[in-house]
Amino acid sequence: MLRAVYPNPPPACSIVVDRHVHKNGGSTVRNFFFENDRRGGWRYYGYGLDSAVAVAHFLKAAILHPNRTSNCSDWSRRPVLRLAAEQHYGGYLTTSALLRSFGPASPLRSAALSCACRVVLVTRFREPFSFYSSFYTWAVARRQASNSSHYGATMLEWAAEARNLQSTLFMELSTMALVPEYIGVRDASKRFKYSPFWAFDPDDVNVKHFGFRPGRVKERGAYMVGAARLAALRQTLASFDLVGVVERFEETLLLLADLSGLRELEFLTAVKPHKQWCGARGCKNEEDKSKEWPGCPSGTSIEACRAAIREAAPIDHLIYDETLAAFDARVAALGAPFAARVEAVRRLRQARGTRNATGEVKVAGVSQKKKVLKESEIDMSRAGDVCDGLLAGESPASARACRLIEGDTQFRMGWRTSAGDVMQRRTQGPAKGRGGVAAKGPVRGGGPIARGRDYRGRGGRL
Repeated sequence: MLRAVYPNPPPACSIVVDRHVHKNGGSTVRNFFFENDRRGGWRYYGYGLDSAVAVAHFLKAAILHPNRTSNCSDWSRRPVLRLAAEQHYGGYLTTSALLRSFGPASPLRSAALSCACRVVLVTRFREPFSFYSSFYTWAVARRQASNSSHYGATMLEWAAEARNLQSTLFMELSTMALVPEYIGVRDASKRFKYSPFWAFDPDDVNVKHFGFRPGRVKERGAYMVGAARLAALRQTLASFDLVGVVERFEETLLLLADLSGLRELEFLTAVKPHKQWCGARGCKNEEDKSKEWPGCPSGTSIEACRAAIREAAPIDHLIYDETLAAFDARVAALGAPFAARVEAVRRLRQARGTRNATGEVKVAGVSQKKKVLKESEIDMSRAGDVCDGLLAGESPASARACRLIEGDTQFRMGWRTSAGDVMQRRTQGPAKGRGGVAAKGPVRGGGPIARGRDYRGRGGRL
């Protein structure tokens, strides 16, 4: 049955980057990446990608300049490069910045194509009412229950301020999710922070609501609004190799597997909702989508709720409808053989679930690091298997990419050398660059490499 699911062998060189928007199945995809790291010779990287600009630069150099062969596409003589990266929550990276490093027009993509290497960008969109309901019960409902004078009283009151939530979170800094999560819609002193969520509306609507157009907010700078912003959203989505649909998750992941060479779909475990909403109408878990859904105000029908969300998020609905139509056409073009493979994946997962009915939702052996390492803190002589899947040992460029990825990854995989094992001993001090000056590597959220101003830092040449 595995051969039916994966008819082709995995490629020796493949880079996958998932743009994980909140509440769009990204944690389940992360588990999928973890399983490929543990079983399939891949390397997980995430989930902020604060060093993505530098990582892309050094991966490009490593792909183009092998040490042991003059032909960069001769992967029979090179160690594998299989990177599964997740961009979810970090300090500064927008989706447009992600495209500059990994997108169709990026130098890395050009180098990869010339050397028989794949680069795949993937994201997903979710039915808007389901998306709002999930985000609300995950982050907002409990705050409203404890302080309605600050956070508002209902999902619909909150949604009316957080307009086009899904599209905005996709386009903006990943930290933009903090606004609908933590800023109360009745907090007059901070309500202006919701202005980016109104950027798909015309100027006159924004001026009437906030007193200014979104680009006038000092901390953000100018950006496109209205129809121009919608066009930018469509263009950005068109730059992704796969825009999946959360409601068609298994088909989405099988398409991703075909594009990238990822496997281990039979080990895929959905992350169950772990937060409970409690209020006047009782307590419910996030997955409870009954007609008594607590996000809808008392006495409001589910149909009226849906209509209110459609009014608050017309762009989200438009983009979801377009995404679903394109997805349907893509799957239909693959015909009955693809449908049979999807069923094979479901049977494999069901069989595995029967044998492993533990209720476990996390990949065993994975934990968050207590400390995110600076590049200068990593001693490559003690790296062990940390660089497996990253052209291990082939060149200085691949070693530099490995250090950046290890330092910028926020999870520890128990089946690999631990983060503590690769740290410089305190007696050694930081790594030295030219002239004995300590190398200034990519400090999380800052530093020259993390911000993309100096690809080589102060450590000298490759």
